Amino acid sequence: MSDFIKILLNTIKGISFVLVVFFGVIGFAHDILGPDLFEKTLAKFNIPWNFELFCKMGYICVAILIITYFIHAKLFGK
Repeated sequence: MSDFIKILLNTIKGISFVLVVFFGVIGFAHDILGPDLFEKTLAKFNIPWNFELFCKMGYICVAILIITYFIHAKLFGK
C-alpha cells in the first residue's frame, strides 16, 4: 500500500511540475508579447482562456506541488 501511495504522490508531483513549467512559459509569453497580442494569439488558436485563467491554474498547480511534497516528506521522510 505504501508503494502505491509513493507512486501516486510522485506521479502527481511530476504532472504538477510539468504544468507549472507550462504555465510559467505562458506567463513569460504574456510578458514578451504584451496583453493585446497575447489575447489575439489565443483567439487565433481557438483557445477560449485568458491570461487570468492561466495564472490561476498555475497557482493551483504550484499549491498542489507544494502540498504533495510535504505529504511525501511527512509519510516517507526526506
